[in-house]
Amino acid sequence: MSRYTLIVQLVDAPGALVRALSLVERRGFRVVDARTEGASSVTVEVEAAGRSLLNLKRQLENLWDVEGVAIGGSG
Repeated sequence: MSRYTLIVQLVDAPGALVRALSLVERRGFRVVDARTEGASSVTVEVEAAGRSLLNLKRQLENLWDVEGVAIGGSG
């Protein structure tokens, strides 16, 4: 399985983190680690076998409470 890091910038709204993480899991990615950095940024480490990370990035960006998504290093 491949491991990836996503840095997600969220709007400071109730449930924003839950909505983002549940989308990641619904798309077939396994959340390995999630660390918040302040009120509006979360670093998420995910594992995936045969899933498109770019599609996940685009889907996260379509959530109204996500301001931006960056892909970090892969492991």
